[in-house]
Amino acid sequence: MTLVCGTHGFVKKTDKVSPKEIDKAEQIRVEYFEQKKKEK
Repeated sequence: MTLVCGTHGFVKKTDKVSPKEIDKAEQIRVEYFEQKKKEK
């Protein structure tokens, strides 16, 4: 089974993704997996 989790979206105006957006997505990912561990 494959899990796809859309965390947030933003409109890209350039080809580069800002470090701020990468950090935000990584933090949401960490929080998601921590929550999943607590539910077990």
